[in-house]
Amino acid sequence: MRVAHSSAFNVGVSLCILINTIVLALDTHPIEVGMEKAIEIANLVFYFIFLAEMFIKLMGLGFRSYFKDSYNIFDFLIVLLSTIDVLLNVYVNLTMTDECLLEKLKQQGGPADSLAVSQVFRVFRLLRIFKLARSWPTFNYFLVTIGGALTKITSFSALLFLFIFMFVIFGMDLFSNKLRFNYHN
Repeated sequence: MRVAHSSAFNVGVSLCILINTIVLALDTHPIEVGMEKAIEIANLVFYFIFLAEMFIKLMGLGFRSYFKDSYNIFDFLIVLLSTIDVLLNVYVNLTMTDECLLEKLKQQGGPADSLAVSQVFRVFRLLRIFKLARSWPTFNYFLVTIGGALTKITSFSALLFLFIFMFVIFGMDLFSNKLRFNYHN
């Protein structure tokens, strides 16, 4: 229980979150094989670090206390999605051995599609940066301010979308079959 509440543990997790965000930002296209392998290994290491953090907090806080905190629920969901990502990567690596097989499977919707889905799950790991709002008060204030502003502009955005949609329909009705182009000339 002491470890789950210690400031050193929380600072270490925050540093891992920042470094993991930097590693996720290193992914480029096209990417060298060596760099891709290094990023894969780093992602796997960070996955196990965050999995260990979740288990340490589950054991230290207890099941009920762990799930009473919204940040822990958020972290649990991110770890769960990361687990799906890791399992999909294992599946893809076990089923693909040849580059020609990769292209064939991509055309047929096989494991190559699983790889694309895996990259979508990897994006969810970036959401872990919002966990820093707990230990970083200015970041928390910034997020609360943006959240308040977004709730205030939603009705305006819906009204703006409605007007744009109305004028698009009006323009289509007004100008349909009025302008004709002769493509053969």
